[in-house]
Amino acid sequence: MPLFAKKESEVEELIKAHFAKVGETLDKFNKFIYAYLEKNPDYPSLSYAVHCAEHEADIIRHKIELKLYEGAFLPIYREDYINLIELIDKIANRCEDTSDIMTLTHPEIPDFIRQNIIEMVNATLITFEVTKEGFEIFMKDIKNVFGYSEKISSKEQLVDKIEWHTLSNLFESELELSKKLLLKEVIQSLGKISNRMEDVGNQFELIAIKRKF
Repeated sequence: MPLFAKKESEVEELIKAHFAKVGETLDKFNKFIYAYLEKNPDYPSLSYAVHCAEHEADIIRHKIELKLYEGAFLPIYREDYINLIELIDKIANRCEDTSDIMTLTHPEIPDFIRQNIIEMVNATLITFEVTKEGFEIFMKDIKNVFGYSEKISSKEQLVDKIEWHTLSNLFESELELSKKLLLKEVIQSLGKISNRMEDVGNQFELIAIKRKF
């Protein structure tokens, strides 16, 4: 195998490992959210597990960037792949940000928005599953990834809809303003996780367009 092809193969394996680690971060985040909502005293350790998984994803991302710096892929494609990895990495970053906010500030989740938050998390997980499907197609046969940007976006819009409904319920309530503002930050931080998935879907198609020619 030529050196150039070997480097590309190594990068592709690292990209797969990175995406899997981001998925693991999201899974740990899901467990954290449910523990927090159920007032499980173990939720700080689960938050730390999110942090550790995100850090491991960062380590893999740095390895990918090093391989690209060493010459994997044609120069015209390198920036696109760096952008893709950074966008995927931001999914894990947003999970960590949200768990950090909740662990540090200990917001009390009122019963009237508790189910909304569960629905947001579930819709986020569904969005990631579609993103994962797109990723697998992207890695296997890039020309067939067209259309996944729209599929991911349609799932992400459901998260946005639930987020808006949750915020509306929150600000129509009689909670103190300070509590409303803190919960608003938590809810919006949660919503940003699926936003990053939509960005990933757009990047899939951008790279596919460039690789076509």
